[in-house]
Amino acid sequence: MSSRRCYRLFSPSFPSFPRLLTVLFLTVAILGSPLAPAAAQPTRSLVVVGDSIVLSAAEEIPAMLDASWTVQIDAEVSRPTNVGLKILQANLASLTDTLVIGLGANDSSSPDLFRRRVEAVLAAVAEVPRVFWFEIAEVRNYYPEANAIIRDVASRYDNVEVLPWSAQALADPSLTADDGLHLTAAGQSALARVAVDAVTATAPPENGAGVVELRPNGASGATDPTAGTEETNSAPPSVAFTFPAPAPAPFSVSGDSFDLSAIPAFAAFAAVLERLVAAVSVRWLWLGASN
Repeated sequence: MSSRRCYRLFSPSFPSFPRLLTVLFLTVAILGSPLAPAAAQPTRSLVVVGDSIVLSAAEEIPAMLDASWTVQIDAEVSRPTNVGLKILQANLASLTDTLVIGLGANDSSSPDLFRRRVEAVLAAVAEVPRVFWFEIAEVRNYYPEANAIIRDVASRYDNVEVLPWSAQALADPSLTADDGLHLTAAGQSALARVAVDAVTATAPPENGAGVVELRPNGASGATDPTAGTEETNSAPPSVAFTFPAPAPAPFSVSGDSFDLSAIPAFAAFAAVLERLVAAVSVRWLWLGASN
């Protein structure tokens, strides 16, 4: 009658050299199979509020940012600055990191009225860590003064920077349509690049960015001191467009099957299970060979 000898891996009776060899195999099996990396979580937030010019670049801006950014774009054709102000006022608690503004092309040609609007906007977002305001391409007679007003008011705030766009748009006709204002496909990419280069050059706020969810502009019956007659930029008709960064899908579908590896928790579990199977396999292979 044959007898079967079994050893506990770390028992004193386990042969020393085979035990050392097995431990080395197990160490390689465990350390050589890294855990699946955790899914990237957004650590920065960007909000963009603007008119039809921003609206046309609403897909390009988030496409140029990596997964560390949560992006929200709220843009509408013919939106004047005072309407943008109401949207910002309704969402101040959510503006925790970076804000880009693209307004001013649809405002009255009255310099005094436009100055009041810019002052009201920048006063409202004075506590937002980083604020950027796009220049307007200076293709109408009152746009140069409008840009001068934006720069002048912005200079009073340490958190505000004006994004240069007018000179670039005027120097390259391929960036804009015949009106010199609205963007071609090349202009959309160029405008988005200006914004992305600016916001990614900044460090995260010390208190963390959080996740931004824009709320609809609330109705108000109060008198608006920034209201006035508007001059629209004659853009094609459109609707407000909000572009949140897509949330990670709970699973991905390929053909008729589910790819469970898209679930971070499952991927991590699978990696641990793979290690365990490797370790047990090495142990049992050695024990079987020793019998």
